[in-house]
Amino acid sequence: MRPASPWPTRSSTRPRTGASSTSGRAPCSRRTSSRPSAPRRLSPAEKDALAVFLEDPLPASPKIAPVDPREPGHYPLHVRFSDVDVYGHVNNVKYFEYFRESRIPMMERLGRSLPEAGFHVVVAQTDVDYKVPILFRLEPYDVHSRITHVGTKSFTIESEIRDGETLLSRARVVLVCFDSETQRSIEPPAAYREAMLAVVKA
Repeated sequence: MRPASPWPTRSSTRPRTGASSTSGRAPCSRRTSSRPSAPRRLSPAEKDALAVFLEDPLPASPKIAPVDPREPGHYPLHVRFSDVDVYGHVNNVKYFEYFRESRIPMMERLGRSLPEAGFHVVVAQTDVDYKVPILFRLEPYDVHSRITHVGTKSFTIESEIRDGETLLSRARVVLVCFDSETQRSIEPPAAYREAMLAVVKA
């Protein structure tokens, strides 16, 4: 006879389904997920404790007036497919690019008959009103821009994007004349200021 092995041997038989376990472990139970409870309201004491962190509300932006559609300030806006977000309309950040693209050719036309400026302009403030979502299409939208105010060192351009008679968006941009060498604001040359004032008064 073959001597018994001192090492434990693996049984060749498997317990049948439903058989009780001999390991002493309790049968596994399926864990049930509990739904999160609804958020509770702050107590008066908690509101008083958080009151020191409250900030004053931001001032409302001044209303942007309608822009008189004129040919010198017209720009055909073509929406790029990459401008559209997952919601199916143009992303709100792209509006800033649209208004920048529309005012560049207007300023170029304004300065064609003037000597070289020798200065740059930087954006000081931009306000955008979103009215109706802009959708992707092959036909261009209409952008109308106009200089509405000229200051000592700055000027304001107001623009609007339209689809026929439907207003899609309005913007007001304040630009400051800037000397890139001194990194300071400057007054524009007299010829440029007079040309901008003529547009405002027209």
